[in-house]
Order: sequence, then C-alpha cells, then structure tokens
Amino acid sequence: MNMDGIPQDAKRWNRRSVRRVANPLILGCLIAVLMACREQTPKRKLDADTLASYASLPLLKQASHHELQQELQRLRSEHATPEALAAPEDTALLPDGRHPTRDSRVRSTRALVELLPLSQRQQWLEEMEREFPRAALVPDPSDLAAYRQLARRWEKVRTDAETILARADFGLYVPIDQGLLSDLSFVDVVRGLVRLECLNTALAVLEHDLSRGLVAWSTAGRWIDELSRMPHAVTRVAAARARVEWLRTGQSLLQSPLAHHETFATVLSIVESQLEDWPADRQALIGDRAVGLHTYELLRAGYWMSLLTKEELTQLRRRRQAEALAVHVATRLDDDEAFYLRAMRRLIEQSELSYPRRHQTYQAIEKEFRSLSGTTGYPWFAAEFLLPDVEHLLRWQATDRELAQALRWTIRIAMGEEPPESLRGPMSDREWHWQPQEKPPRVVLPQVQWPIDDTPIELPRLTAP
Repeated sequence: MNMDGIPQDAKRWNRRSVRRVANPLILGCLIAVLMACREQTPKRKLDADTLASYASLPLLKQASHHELQQELQRLRSEHATPEALAAPEDTALLPDGRHPTRDSRVRSTRALVELLPLSQRQQWLEEMEREFPRAALVPDPSDLAAYRQLARRWEKVRTDAETILARADFGLYVPIDQGLLSDLSFVDVVRGLVRLECLNTALAVLEHDLSRGLVAWSTAGRWIDELSRMPHAVTRVAAARARVEWLRTGQSLLQSPLAHHETFATVLSIVESQLEDWPADRQALIGDRAVGLHTYELLRAGYWMSLLTKEELTQLRRRRQAEALAVHVATRLDDDEAFYLRAMRRLIEQSELSYPRRHQTYQAIEKEFRSLSGTTGYPWFAAEFLLPDVEHLLRWQATDRELAQALRWTIRIAMGEEPPESLRGPMSDREWHWQPQEKPPRVVLPQVQWPIDDTPIELPRLTAP
C-alpha cells in the first residue's frame, strides 16, 4: 500500500535531514576540481557552532550583487533570516495556556529523541512502519492480538512521551541555524508517536472502547499540530503525511457500528479546532527559504560537497557534470541565489491563493529556469537542488488541507447538515458534491480520495438522535 500520486519524502527529503559521507575517491576528485576553480579551502569543521555562524548570512553581506543586497535588507526587516527564525520568542501565553521558550523547546525536543536508545528507537519505528498505513484503515479483528502485543511493548514510550507533551512549557524546536545539516531525528520520533496513538485507537475500536480510542486519537492530533507549526519544510511535510494516516484513522473510528452522535461530534470538534488554527502556508515557505539562504552561505564558504548526498555526487560524476557544477558554484552563485530568492518571494506572496494558482506560478518559474538550461545564466543549484523540494511542499500543504476539510464537511453532512453551496477543494479547486447511499445509509465525497487506499471520503449517515 502506498500513496501513489502524492509526493513521497523518503528519498527527496532525505537530503534535508540525515547526511551520508560520500565516497572518498569521488570527494577527492571533486575537492581538486573545486580548489582549482576557487582558491579557498574551508579550515573549520562543520560542527553545530560553525553551521550556526552562517545563520546571520555573513558572506551574503559581503556580496557586491545589488539585487542580493536589497533582498537582504528586506529579509532583515521581515525577521526572516536563518538567525532570526532560529530564535523563536514566545512573549505571551499561547492560546492553549502553554508558555514555551526557546530553551524549553530545545529541552522537550531532546527529551523526545532520548525516549529510547538509538537501536530500540529504530526497532520501534520499523515496527510502526510495518503496520502503517494499513493500521489506519478499518481495523481487522484478525489484527487484535498483534496490536495488543505492539501496544504493550511500546506503552512506556507512549506514556513517557505524553508526560513530555503535557508540560506547560512544551514545544518543539527545529534548528534552522544548522540549515540542510540540521539534526531532524525528532521528526521520525513524532511521526512514530502519531502512529503509536493511532494504533491504540485501532486497538480500542477492536476492543469496542470508543471513548479510549477518542483519547488516543486526540493525542495523535496534538502531536501533528505541534509538528505542523514549525517554520520548516521537512516538519511541515512530515505533519501532512502523518495527518493523512490520522484522518483516515478518524474515519475508520467513525465507521465503527458503535459510533454515535457524540462520537461524531467529538471527532468533528477536534478536526475543526485544527482547521480554525491552521498554520499559515507562508510559514513553512519562509522557513524553507531561510534554509536555502543558509545553504548558499555554505556554498560560498566552499562546503558544497557536504550538502550533496552520495547519490547526488555519484549522479553528477556519471553525467560528467561535477566540474561544471564546481565552476558554477565558484563563478555564478550570486545570480543563482538571486533567481532563487525572486522565485521564493513570488511563491510566498501567493501563499494564500489556491493551490492551482500557486502551482501555475511554480510552473512559470520552472519554465523560466528551464529556458536558461545550457547557458551560463542557468540557476543550477536553485533549479536542481532547492526549488523541486518547494513544489513538493506546496502539494503536501494543499493535500493536507483538502483531506482535513473533506472529512470535516463529510462528518457534518453525515450528522444531518445540508451540503454547503459552492464549496471547492483546496487542492483541485473543483466543486465538491456529496452522494448519499442507501444500503447501507452513508454519505460519499467521490471528488476526494484517500491517498492510502484510493477510496473516497465516506461515512455512515446518522439517524436523528
């Protein structure tokens, strides 16, 4: 089972998290090329302090490119540099009564990663991966024994994590000042926790205890909400992927014969609460741009090979493009970055428009840089390594909201409301029409399908209470 047609982050987003060391022979060849093109050899190791030193964009400040200097001033005034975004300030209580600080966010995030030793953490995540997304579907009674065993095995992880989540100063922290080399291992942990809570929801349904299932499902939603709020593309995409399984688990819970009006009302309240406080799409785009800015700083400093995966370096060598990329980094980086920042500003300014409009803008940007292919003006790093990830982010943001809105309105209609007039999908911008089915009584939204199993959004239609 997979999510065909929906961008997969397993490979593409790997570059945004865990770095692997390239083949030493390849690195040696590329280092020689780079040194020939650019008489600069970095003397400092790329540790956390070194990475953070580039968050203030010291090398961009020295660029003589007029457009880049203008953009830098705008970024500073908007507090949108990597340095500014890496220091969140919670100056007042959040709506839910929490009062996180930067330090408490760092502590909470570290505590989640340290819930299990690495080997056990990998085992836990692998077991969750084996069960999902299948476990998000209508629970099969034949899975009852296996789910009970899994739930018992990882119950301490679950309760310890819930204790961390309950802290008054809880918050998650993403180190934007580390750029593409940030340690994002906490993202896998949070996704694993969402799955663990969804597994417990499915188990509760199988054991005919919907109240317990609703508690677990609500907790999973809180983890997703926290993950989605950070200004970072990886966390935002991970939250969207987690929410697909979470919402599908919610539909499965409501399809239980024991579900009644109160069950539907509770799920509706949780989904609507998230929709009412939905993170702005521009937030993740601004964070992604900050990571891009940090990336250009490392390129200027000569660390460009540290930014590419082994596969990317091997592909460059196979295409015989390593020397050309090294020359580009050494001689055309200002124009490359200027193109990237123009493109990102266009997309950020249109972040409140419908996805089809934003996708059209991205296609126009893509057409522009493709027209420069083969010329010295081709923005190689922006076009090949940064902007494609932005397209995936845009699609996931739209998919995320479309599924949440679709389940929300399907619940309302299943509870007896009349379908709203001219409601259009955030992803497709097409009008939605619900189809009533009589045997058994249910409502179906055929225009929106779950990417897990390619089935439409559907729920049993409730009788009047």
